[in-house]
Amino acid sequence: MKTAIIDFNRTLWNPDTNNLIPGAQELLQLLKGKEIKLALISAASDKKERQILIKSISSFFDVIKVVSEKSPQLFEEIIQNFNTKPTETIVIGDRIKGEINIGNRLGMKTIRLKAGKYAQEEPLTKNENPNYSFTSLREITTFLNETILRSERP
Repeated sequence: MKTAIIDFNRTLWNPDTNNLIPGAQELLQLLKGKEIKLALISAASDKKERQILIKSISSFFDVIKVVSEKSPQLFEEIIQNFNTKPTETIVIGDRIKGEINIGNRLGMKTIRLKAGKYAQEEPLTKNENPNYSFTSLREITTFLNETILRSERP
């Protein structure tokens, strides 16, 4: 894996408490330590939210995209800029109808954080089914460290 596209709202950041979700820092440290190119995506429209986003975790990311709506074109633009392929990219997010669906349609590996506001959403199409699903970021970090990233550099 060379690239990770990670959703911001309700995946790394809890807008209800204005805090990072437990395990966010550890996940980002693991990925950065493995020299994975990191892209943060957010459909944040609130100016305050953007400021929080940039201050809190921006140093981990190679690119930050704040958009009105997530799209396949956005994901394609990110991997083009990183000069990687969909098969070398993992998408981490909480919305099966959003980033998980887009990642699957483009042939990326997808990991769903099944927690919080959208935890009860059930996949209605094949593309809404993530490759992997976990209920905490710590579980995702452990999984990546013990499987997908185990043989990765450094």
